[in-house]
Amino acid sequence: MPAHSDREHPASTQNIDDALAFLVATGLVYENGNFFGISFASNLSLDLLILRQMNRLAKREIEAKHQLDPLYIAILDEVFIRPNRLFVDRIHIEVNKLRQAKAVGGLSQEKVQAWKRVMAFLGVGKRVGSGFQCVYTPALLRTVLHNWPEKSASLQSFFETYLTEFLPFETESKSVAQAVSEPLRYLAMRGEITLESRQDSPSKAYFGDQRFQYITHSGGMA
Repeated sequence: MPAHSDREHPASTQNIDDALAFLVATGLVYENGNFFGISFASNLSLDLLILRQMNRLAKREIEAKHQLDPLYIAILDEVFIRPNRLFVDRIHIEVNKLRQAKAVGGLSQEKVQAWKRVMAFLGVGKRVGSGFQCVYTPALLRTVLHNWPEKSASLQSFFETYLTEFLPFETESKSVAQAVSEPLRYLAMRGEITLESRQDSPSKAYFGDQRFQYITHSGGMA
């Protein structure tokens, strides 16, 4: 099980530059000379706003200003979540195997490095040498839960109607990816959430033999 901490995506100048460039490209932030201004109003935190915008770009719900922008979530989903992989070495090679990457003429190592920096900044995982370890940080999932309008519901409802607004979660076999299940187990171990089974519940069960169906969170600040 990957080690977890509440802060696994330390900011750096390059991380912030990459995130700002993406925000400008998607219209969430505008640039005015040497200053940046916010062009949106939302109760969501900045990381969730960026992830939601990435999802909308991937789903073609909003028009991309650059042909590579919809690939941010596609890479995450196709390389890590759907095949249920926690770590991929030489990720540049794996990314360029994707149909979406081939359609835009492939991605340079520089573009893949920028993807890794942005994803690490957002708490999706961390860079490890030439590869990337994909495990959503507890801090990121805690933020998602804090903004979730429910306090207790089926895991199926949480995954399919809320988490999916920001992050992919489902493997090719229709189970929850380890990148999601491991940090949720960590939050449960800390007592911040409760995962439980309920007899005769029609809701889909997750977490293998444990067959958890419901999630309850404390509602504390992220």
